[in-house]
Amino acid sequence: MKVIPATAKLQSVVLLNPDPIRHERERKYCFCKTNATKEMILCDDCHEWYHFKCVGMDEEGAAGSEAWQCGYCVDEPDEDGNRSWKLDIPQGKRKKKRTAPDRNDDDNPKALGYDPDKRSKIEVGPKDWDDIKRITAEGGKKINLEEERKKKKAEKLVKELGHHIVDEMTSAGLAMRNVDGPLVDDLEELGFLDDA
Repeated sequence: MKVIPATAKLQSVVLLNPDPIRHERERKYCFCKTNATKEMILCDDCHEWYHFKCVGMDEEGAAGSEAWQCGYCVDEPDEDGNRSWKLDIPQGKRKKKRTAPDRNDDDNPKALGYDPDKRSKIEVGPKDWDDIKRITAEGGKKINLEEERKKKKAEKLVKELGHHIVDEMTSAGLAMRNVDGPLVDDLEELGFLDDA
């Protein structure tokens, strides 16, 4: 019942991406690592651009800042050149606390040679076959961990809610299904694993 609709759907999908595996794209900005906007301020030390909303500033405050330092540049680096963000980060109405990841001095735009007055492009994608194998292995591990998490959630649901959640009709009558891949897929499709 599922194979025929899935086959029809696959026939309308391009399975191979024609773009090169290694390609250029515009680099991401700020500690939030998103695209540039018109509302940004430049750190005079590391030459990184930061969104006003990310650093709690507005256009008027940015215009009044002659030599502004970002939260990384006001911190002292450790012996390996790593810095933590030391300025307050506006949280808004977020449920999860917004933070800036630590950054190494070798990874700031000035050290990488980016011109602060030009949009910079960076190369993305695997560099060689070993990189492709590593990325594939990491992706496979992530998929396996996610599948294991869903299976444990399904086992917990069956234990808590009883066999009624997984009964199926067989030629011998109603039978309890085993917690396996197809059952996990069915429970996920029904929304039972959404909050897992």
